[in-house]
Amino acid sequence: MEKQSRIEDVYTLSPLQAGMLFHSIYQRDSSAYFVQSAYRLIGDLNVRLVEYSLNELIRRHEILRTSFVYEEMDKPLQVVLSHRKLPFYFEDISNLSSKMEQEDRIEAFKKEDRKHYFDLVKDSLIRAAVFRISDSEHEFIWSCHHIIIDGWSLKTIEKEFFAIYESAGADRTPSLPPPVQYRNYIDWLENKPSSESAEFWKKYLLHFDAPSPIPRLLRSEEPESAFDNRVITFELPDTLHQNLLEVARKNRTTLNNIFRTLWGLLLAKYNDQRDAVFGAVVSGRPPQLPDSDEIVGLFINTVPVRVAFDAETGFGDLVRRVSTEAADSEEFHHYPLAEIQNASELKQHLFDHIVVFENYPVNAGLPGLKVGTETGKAESMLELIRESVFSQNHYPFYIIVGTKPVLRLNFYYNRELYAEDLVRDLFGQFCLLAEQAISQEAMPVDRFGLVEEDGKQHHWLLDEVNDTQKVFEPFPSVHSLFERTAATFPGKTAIRSEMGSYSYLELNGEADALAAHLIDQLNGQAKGKRVAILVDRYDYALIGMLAAARSGAAFVPIHPELPGASIRNILQGAQPAVLLTESTMLEHAEGFPGELFAMDIQLDMLDRSGKCPEVSTGPDDPLYLIYSSGTTGKPKGVMVSHGALLNYVSWFKSEFDFSQEYRGALLSSYAFDLGYTAIWGTLLSGATLFLPDKNTVRNPDSLLTFLLENQISFLKLTPSHFKILMASGKKASLASSALKLVLLGGEKINVSDLAAYLEINPSTQFVNHYGPTEATIGAVFHRIDPDNLDAYGRFPVIGRPIANAGAHILDDNGNLLPVGAKGQLCLGGKGLAIGYFGNDELTQQKFTVNARGQRIYKTGDRARRMPGGEIEFLGRIDQEVKIRGYRIDTNEIDQVLLSHPEVAFASVQPFEEPGGGYALTAFIQYRDDPDSGALLAFLRTKLPDYMVPGQLTAIQSVPITPNGKLDVKALRKMKQDNRAKTVIPPENDLEEGLLAIWQEVLGHEKISMDDDFFDLGGHSLKAVQIISRIISEFRITLEVKDIFDHTTIRQLAAEVGRQIGIADTGRSMEEIII
Repeated sequence: MEKQSRIEDVYTLSPLQAGMLFHSIYQRDSSAYFVQSAYRLIGDLNVRLVEYSLNELIRRHEILRTSFVYEEMDKPLQVVLSHRKLPFYFEDISNLSSKMEQEDRIEAFKKEDRKHYFDLVKDSLIRAAVFRISDSEHEFIWSCHHIIIDGWSLKTIEKEFFAIYESAGADRTPSLPPPVQYRNYIDWLENKPSSESAEFWKKYLLHFDAPSPIPRLLRSEEPESAFDNRVITFELPDTLHQNLLEVARKNRTTLNNIFRTLWGLLLAKYNDQRDAVFGAVVSGRPPQLPDSDEIVGLFINTVPVRVAFDAETGFGDLVRRVSTEAADSEEFHHYPLAEIQNASELKQHLFDHIVVFENYPVNAGLPGLKVGTETGKAESMLELIRESVFSQNHYPFYIIVGTKPVLRLNFYYNRELYAEDLVRDLFGQFCLLAEQAISQEAMPVDRFGLVEEDGKQHHWLLDEVNDTQKVFEPFPSVHSLFERTAATFPGKTAIRSEMGSYSYLELNGEADALAAHLIDQLNGQAKGKRVAILVDRYDYALIGMLAAARSGAAFVPIHPELPGASIRNILQGAQPAVLLTESTMLEHAEGFPGELFAMDIQLDMLDRSGKCPEVSTGPDDPLYLIYSSGTTGKPKGVMVSHGALLNYVSWFKSEFDFSQEYRGALLSSYAFDLGYTAIWGTLLSGATLFLPDKNTVRNPDSLLTFLLENQISFLKLTPSHFKILMASGKKASLASSALKLVLLGGEKINVSDLAAYLEINPSTQFVNHYGPTEATIGAVFHRIDPDNLDAYGRFPVIGRPIANAGAHILDDNGNLLPVGAKGQLCLGGKGLAIGYFGNDELTQQKFTVNARGQRIYKTGDRARRMPGGEIEFLGRIDQEVKIRGYRIDTNEIDQVLLSHPEVAFASVQPFEEPGGGYALTAFIQYRDDPDSGALLAFLRTKLPDYMVPGQLTAIQSVPITPNGKLDVKALRKMKQDNRAKTVIPPENDLEEGLLAIWQEVLGHEKISMDDDFFDLGGHSLKAVQIISRIISEFRITLEVKDIFDHTTIRQLAAEVGRQIGIADTGRSMEEIII
């Protein structure tokens, strides 16, 4: 009869035990923290002695007979039982027909065993099994929960097990020292003051405001299994290993610190930072605690490791700094990770993976160990020839580094989140950084590269993905191609507006006559000059553009709705020789020193009897000068050549089979190159360009009617403008639309708008088209697959370069970055602008050369290369802001908001607060009635708390600028005044009861019913405490994850009320309890 067990001791949990308990409760049906060790034993195994030896281990060490309780308690406790028998399984498989069948049976058992998760309250947290393969061969399998044991302890237990087994076989007592119990460590922890530890970690992580994640490049939204991990093992080449040991010796540090420095450097470079943090598992065995090395139990803890450097830091300096900080942190390794995270600015988002550097004090090489059950009898010897360990934690990516006999890196990764190629690349890049650290120790680490020069990946990134060379029919100038088009389609309508239409023959004639006039006015010296165009009628603008090009001058388009001061700034900067305008706009010409030409008066007066003199114009000559404010707010003029535009139009016509059959519409200003795809794409193809008036363009119903009545088959517009179109009450009529091709550019695409359109009319091809003015309209494109919109929404790539263009992702030092690494998008090829007019310094700063000596333009946009070669746009580098010390990109928040089904439009803007700093306001256009509470709850499930906007402002319509982009100034004017925050009191007994629990556990008196758990400093350990208190006081069944799903008292009260019946019956809390 089994001996009755009693409670021998009760005490609190260590920090990591508490964390493991939380994750085990939060994901009950998972293999998190399951450890399974398997040993192949050769020799005469006594199965009875195996079971006896294991039970002796349980008797020796209290932690092996411990359970964990947490329900209805203020805080979790571990309960030591006086007696606990090991669950033991034996199976004889010697009768199976083949070795393969035997191995399959063992593997099947292991997999099945891993599915039997431990109940931390009821189960023995260790179990064992033995399979008899033959008289002289056995498989021994030991499984346990990580909460009672760590790797250091596992090696101690292995050593003791074989000592007990050998002694028992010889009928003698094993010579083992008396065990030191885990309780000693818990007592030491409880007597250790926490304030000094908290202050250390707060100072250590001060100003770390942007996480350093491993890039997730797969298109899976959420993994089907949180623990579908794979492992790839790499061995560091011996020469590299020895050289790193020498670097460690020179810098008087450990190989562990060398590894930490290199890994942190790799993370920083992947995330376009000079500061990185990752998690490291430390032994946690305090030297101040006597015999801590001999105690069996969970000592390890996870702590952050920070690797920060500046532009001039050398590797030697960096590794010494990391080493010093590692030494300084040792006495604080026991501090709970949850509290460390809470002391940081990023809270639970501090890091997303961990590193384990194994350095056990006992012999890790158990294979080859020989023990005997009777001394001196060779036939009774038992040899361990193979050992394997399966372990699992809740991180989807972690690295275990072993050092004996070689430096081995084991990468564990969730295959639904991380690609195998990425893992292999990370190891290769780690080795490359190590080689640079060894050979170029004095070089600043900021200049280290991640791509081996002239290597395979270097060639792929620089050449293969940019293999866009294509030969098009040569034309010396834009007007020469237009003239041939006009000769080919003389009677076809070129442009049509409310003022009438022009055939190609008529349009060419008007342009020719005006060009002749310009040449005459400038005494035959128009070439090299500039002609400004400031008109209200867009047909006049097109005639002016063609005429300026024909005369040899570059045209300078100016939007007529700009403020007078902006118009004057452009005229002063461009110094045009001629201003083409209208009589109604002559007020802007006051003081203009050049020639004036009023199109509405003088165009009809031109002499059309002769032909315009020929002007020699080549591909490198300037075609137009466009001014934009840019990110600095200062107008800058970008000069673009004939050849650049010709290459773009030739690509556009070839790529989309664009011909005279198309009917395009210009929906943006002639003064911005967003509309130049429509203008030049149609006029240089023989197609017809429609010019709707501005009221039609801005009214969704009118615009839709216009598109349908004129059978428009091609559009180029911004996503904001497309959203306006989709806001039309008549959008169902799009089913009969003639639209074949829609290019979206200038902003991030809202996939939900595309989905709504394609449900109505699935025949339209949508293209994401990216390109700054400096790269001539568009340099990168991606055809959007309508059957894969969900995946595209997660990774809205802008695509690959157009013909004869190139795109590179570079770091601040011009180094090529690998797949997945964030950096600056730089463009090259025939589409690059000549430069900034009158600003050589800015031209030299922004236009540089790549590794091949080819000219490139630094866009100022952050991007990364995807595994297939496409580019993902990540926003402006200078668009990042700091909110309460956190560095964020508001574009990321926009995209999450737009993924909500009730959000039609979203733009998050930072606003300066009176007391300093910034706060976020989200401007939302809802599809139906606004529900800000539900939307905030949604955001908190998708974003870190520091990225959740403090205010949601509902708007009725989306303001756009004349060039079709979001009018941010107009949007910001809509901001409602921030109201002083009021504490919303509880409305019933249930909310009052929950409030009391929150106040006690979280340590806050003033808590509003809508305050978020995490905003109040909540974390996993406090979640366990709150749920335990609720279970105890309300006698219901709740899971820890319920507080993650219901993060305010109001939400949690609704869930608790649902369970106890208050919501359904209207009964009071007292009635329920009674």
